[in-house]
Amino acid sequence: MSKSAPNPLPGLVQNFFAQHLISQRQLSPCTVASYRDTFRLFFAYRQATAHRPASQQRWEDWDAPHVLGFLEHLEQERHCGAATRNIRLAALHGFMR
Repeated sequence: MSKSAPNPLPGLVQNFFAQHLISQRQLSPCTVASYRDTFRLFFAYRQATAHRPASQQRWEDWDAPHVLGFLEHLEQERHCGAATRNIRLAALHGFMR
């Protein structure tokens, strides 16, 4: 029986917040909170659509079709405007880079 590779996504998200947003970019607490909210919403969306808890989501779960589905969800289900949708997209885009 072979062991599966460890899931790098949780560590990547943690490092993105601690190292990139806070230490390197020195973003304001409000901006970091906005990024945090985006990730919470996206994790919840992927949990609902993939039927996989946030702790078990993998990098592969965060591909372009799922991000586009999330943006559509924001507009249709949460009634967010284009500006809010674009802020959420920018946060995810920043992480993906």
